[in-house]
Amino acid sequence: MVNQNHMLQAALDYAAKGFPVFPLIIGGKRPAGDLAPNGCKDASTDEDQICEWWTAKPDANIGVVTDGLCVVDIDGADHAWLSDNGRLDALAGSPVSQTPRGGRHYVFRQNGEPLRNTAGRLADHVDTRADGGYIVAAPSVVDGKPYKWLPGHELDSRDELPTVPEWIIQGLQVVNEIPLTLEDEKIHKGIQHNTLFKYGCKMRRWGLSFNEINAALQVMNLQRCDEPGTESAIEDIARSAARYTPDRGAMAEIEEFEPEPLKEFNWLSAAELNASDCTLEYHIDHILAKGQPGLMAGGQKTCKTNTASDLAISLATGTRFLDRFKVNERCNVAFFSCESGEPVLKDNNTRVAKSKGIDPGSIENLFYCFDVPSLDSKSDLEQIQQFIEEREIDVLIIDPFYLTANLGNDAGNLFVVGEKLKPLTKLGQDTGCTVVLIHHTRKNTGQKDNAEPRMEDIAYSGVPQWMRQWILIGRREAYDGDQPGSHKLWFTAGGSAGHSAAFGLNIEEGSQNDPQGRRWEVDVIPAEEARAQTRSAQEQQKDRTKDAKLKGYIKRVTDFLRQSGPNTKTKIKEGTGLTHSNIEQALFAMVSDGIVEQCRVMASNNQEYDGYKFSSSFGNSLVKTTDTLDTITHTQNTRKGGCMSVCESEGEIVYDETESSELFDELNDIFPPD
Repeated sequence: MVNQNHMLQAALDYAAKGFPVFPLIIGGKRPAGDLAPNGCKDASTDEDQICEWWTAKPDANIGVVTDGLCVVDIDGADHAWLSDNGRLDALAGSPVSQTPRGGRHYVFRQNGEPLRNTAGRLADHVDTRADGGYIVAAPSVVDGKPYKWLPGHELDSRDELPTVPEWIIQGLQVVNEIPLTLEDEKIHKGIQHNTLFKYGCKMRRWGLSFNEINAALQVMNLQRCDEPGTESAIEDIARSAARYTPDRGAMAEIEEFEPEPLKEFNWLSAAELNASDCTLEYHIDHILAKGQPGLMAGGQKTCKTNTASDLAISLATGTRFLDRFKVNERCNVAFFSCESGEPVLKDNNTRVAKSKGIDPGSIENLFYCFDVPSLDSKSDLEQIQQFIEEREIDVLIIDPFYLTANLGNDAGNLFVVGEKLKPLTKLGQDTGCTVVLIHHTRKNTGQKDNAEPRMEDIAYSGVPQWMRQWILIGRREAYDGDQPGSHKLWFTAGGSAGHSAAFGLNIEEGSQNDPQGRRWEVDVIPAEEARAQTRSAQEQQKDRTKDAKLKGYIKRVTDFLRQSGPNTKTKIKEGTGLTHSNIEQALFAMVSDGIVEQCRVMASNNQEYDGYKFSSSFGNSLVKTTDTLDTITHTQNTRKGGCMSVCESEGEIVYDETESSELFDELNDIFPPD
């Protein structure tokens, strides 16, 4: 059914093409704070979330996040770039959106080098939107006029976008290389406008008003420029810079800025280390050591979140993890659930707690937060540390890691990922808390399907290097949509402290349609037993495949004999198109099962050959045949829907049409005709 809400449909279309969206105010460009309080950080491709937003506010404009993209934003219909054919040719090939004021948005994919938002770096009134930014997307309406994609230049899926042209990258770098001149250094003719505008944008980014920017630029103009511009020209530059929205992150940076304290290194001698009162302890023996950064990772449909819920409840209640692994003592747990949402996690917890015989309402030392923290935010990290210290949290679980890291295109950069993870290491060291990240494995691991998971399969460079202990989960058998609540999984654990374990998990969750409803039943089995089951399942699958093929061969032979009557192996091979090996398999099986039997067949050259016919004992006797061919007096080939064979009966072949009909009724039950 076609969705009648055109804004909702457009938002869903963008998400389907790989572009996260979020709602803007009706008729405007700012985020809808009541629906997306964190602005573009709340952007999502989740269909349920998008439907919820645009059902609550059907006319909300659409914001598309530009992380990983580079959108060239040309302001105004009369901009010089839009009448420059050479410039337009250089931008050709990308999706193009027309803005309500007649400007253009040219959408490209980044070439692997991360880009930030810029204002006026390429030219006056030519901005770029990239990591950390967003654009207003069609069919949004501002001042009564819509954004629209130009015919033939509609937005492609994310993977099909052209990469940003090299001349744009170079242009951004050239302007970037214009130095912010030092005090008393002259601003030379030819770069005065760009330099002043750049200073103005910097000041605006930090939250300064038009009057403050103008005052500063007027002084710079008079004192620093080789050929000072007019007062009104400088006002225009300040006004252009003041058009942009201040960067809250930059403003917060300034407000929170404190000189970095002098770092002191604390050295211990080997003797002092040996005498220190520190021993390695475990929350769960062979599974989870105290104070070591940890990771739980798995692919799709591996029950990562549910297993994390079992871990959290087991630690908080002192019950066995996965109904198998002993928790040494109850502890306080904090759980960031950044993706599942309250209803889903509540259902998970209820099922897990019920499996342990526990009332989830009685667990007072397990805390949940459904907000998404940012590892880039000093404020967020300070709040988390404060909560850990106030509540004496022993284990912090973050699900999933990727939403907190803001990595964009840097997931493959070991050093960038390492910098993102460094605050979590410090958090654990400062508080003694065990930090466990819930993460995913790579889709293309180079392994066979359903192979045991390896550390090399973990997504993102730097994550395997950071973790000191791990739980890896993978599927032993492919996910079956007909049995969505049944899971056969691998479970391996290990750590730098020397602990390791490998098991199979058999999980039954059931479905909403089951009489007993959803549940959480876990059976942990030894790794060797899991491997044996997997081998057996694989062998059974091979057997089923062979059986299906053989049945197909038999059906083709059956269909042919129905039409031809008894015939030689050569004719059967030619008539069915099967290979010699396939024919041998089919006839051997059919003879063994009593479907066909060997007979002598008279060819058109009046020579007799070995052949096959439907068995006289299969479905009652069909024809009266002799046991030998010594007294044959007359033969002929007949095709009357029954079986033809070399027979003796007054010089004619005798058929029993009634019995023949019964045979084919029986055959039709086994091998339905096409």
